[in-house]
Formats: sequence, structure tokens, C-alpha cells
Amino acid sequence: MSFDLWNYIEMIFFYKQDKNGEFKIGQKDFITFAIITLILFLARKLIFAIAGIWKHKIPKTKQLKFQQCFFQACFRTFCVIVMFVSMWETPIFKRATAPYLDQEYKKPVGRQETIPLGHKFIYLLNLGYITIMFPIVYKFENGKGIVLMYLHHIVTASVVIASYVGNLWQHGIPIFFVNDIGVFLLYYGKTFNYLSKKISAQIVFVFLVLFYFLFRGVNYPFHVFTALGARHLFHTTNQKIQYWITIMTPLLVLQLMQLIWLGFISKMLYNVLFHNRFDGDARSDNENTVNKKNNKKVSEKRNIKNLSKKQK
Repeated sequence: MSFDLWNYIEMIFFYKQDKNGEFKIGQKDFITFAIITLILFLARKLIFAIAGIWKHKIPKTKQLKFQQCFFQACFRTFCVIVMFVSMWETPIFKRATAPYLDQEYKKPVGRQETIPLGHKFIYLLNLGYITIMFPIVYKFENGKGIVLMYLHHIVTASVVIASYVGNLWQHGIPIFFVNDIGVFLLYYGKTFNYLSKKISAQIVFVFLVLFYFLFRGVNYPFHVFTALGARHLFHTTNQKIQYWITIMTPLLVLQLMQLIWLGFISKMLYNVLFHNRFDGDARSDNENTVNKKNNKKVSEKRNIKNLSKKQK
């Protein structure tokens, strides 16, 4: 079967199926995606303003990082709640949790003709979030951090797009849920640390490593990745098998990154618990590197203000 690149690009912007089963661009979905992205951008501004209530407790060089962590904590929590509610009564959620409940899979998970509204919203929400995060990553990260974070967002976007385009949302939704529930506590821990709530931060970091290990280290590779992957998909007649190949590649890369980050986060927990030292998000550059960058910006702004005063 030949791979039609143009049709693949078209379907990125959310296809619809006509009576003949052919894919077409869903213009309403694209407009909804643009609206959700705009709402997320405005929500970030609002949450930054709310986080400003505690700015006076934090050094100026760390205020932007604190506000970003607060936004991430709010957004990730919202995503986990929405995904849990939307999946609770659906067959895919029951099949995804079946290994833990000792249930049998009644039938293979294959392609579906329609996607539920709640699941479509989750896809649009994740793509909107990734869209606004690209410029934010450039602002808050540098060095190895910007490379890792951009790679992470590109791989995640590939998973989102490939699973939607290939009509494999039954696989994509559990992956989103497992990823978000495995990491959302990170931003709460960082937020508490910025507020000098050391005990609260330590408790959250302990649960973070536990959640990260269970969901991203165990559930993702051994239950979501395999049980919802080859075991079921290849028992179905999937005419778009190239999309499954497309989604498998970023999933493997994502799993390798998660295992590496599990080691980084465990090291971060060790420093917090036994050395009472927080070196920032260990997946990227440490706080000192970011602080030097922010200090440089602050000093430049002060020099500009002083120069303008002298000129007056």
C-alpha cells in the first residue's frame, strides 16, 4: 500500500469520514482547535496573575519559573480529571485497566467510525497545549534543557497526531492519561519548593516518584504500550497500518526518555530528602543556570532604566 503524504498532512487537521469512509478535513474541528489554543493562552495569563499573589515571597529571578510551575500544575490536574471522567464509563477504559482487574478482553480494540466528543476535546486540548508550549520552552529553557524539551514535545505531538489520524484514539487516550497522572505531581512539588514549603514539597516528591514509576515505568510499557498495542491492533483489519508504524516509533522514543527521566527525578528526590537541596527540574538545566539567565535579563533591564533616567 502506497503512503499518501498529502492526505496524511490533510488529516492532521482533524479528518471526518463521509458515507464512503473517505477522510476529509473537519474545518469545525480546526476552528475549535484554534479557539482552545487561544483559551489556553489566556488561561495561562490568568493563572500567572493568580500566582502573582505569592510573588512577594519569591526572589525576582525565580518568579517566572514559579508562575510557570503553577500554571503547569493547574493544567495537568485539569487534564487528569477530564480524561478520567471521559474514560470512566467507556469500554476502552475498562479494557485498559483489565490487566489490574483480572478481566478478559472481550473483543480486540480496533478502529472506530466515530470519536466521542470528550475524547476529541482531549486531543484538541493536548495539541493546543503543545502549541503554546513551543515558545514557552524557548523562554524558560536553555542548553540541554531546550533540546530535551523540544524533542519531548515533538514526540508527544507525533503520538497525538498519528493516533488521531490513524483513528487509533483508543490507544492515544490511555497514553495521555498515564503520562499526565505520572507527572502532574512534579509541578506541585516545584511550586511548594518555590514557596519554601519544604515538608509539603518532600511529601509530594515522594508520591511523584511512586506515581512516575508505577504509571510511566510499569503501566505504560507493559500494559498500555503492549496490551493496547500489537496484541489487539494486529488482530483487526486496519487499512491504515502505516499510521500504526508512525505511532509506534514516537512511542518507543517517548518510553526511552521516560526511563531516563525516571533516573533524573529519583536523583532530584534524593537531593531533596537527604541533602535538603532542590536543583530544579533535573530533566533540564539546573536552577543555577536558569537563574544566571534571569539575572542577566534583570540587570539588563536595570541598566536600560538607569540609562534612560540619565538621558532625561
